[in-house]
Amino acid sequence: MQYEEDLLAKASRTIDSLLERSNLPPRTTAESLLIRARIDLDSGNPDRCILNCRRIITLYPDYYDISDKANDIIESFKNA
Repeated sequence: MQYEEDLLAKASRTIDSLLERSNLPPRTTAESLLIRARIDLDSGNPDRCILNCRRIITLYPDYYDISDKANDIIESFKNA
């Protein structure tokens, strides 16, 4: 279990570092935010997960595949 937590923490730091770059293409940013949201969900941080999903839906609505997944995550909270 500790190993998985360490992996999530490492992945989280890597994604955060990626998101700090200002020259990322929009699709890469949206994908990174989705990964960040999933990491937050798996790490027990649902508020930050929902925040990142909302950012995707608001800032990158034209990437339907990504925004649909973000919306699905938010809907799963409503139905829980």
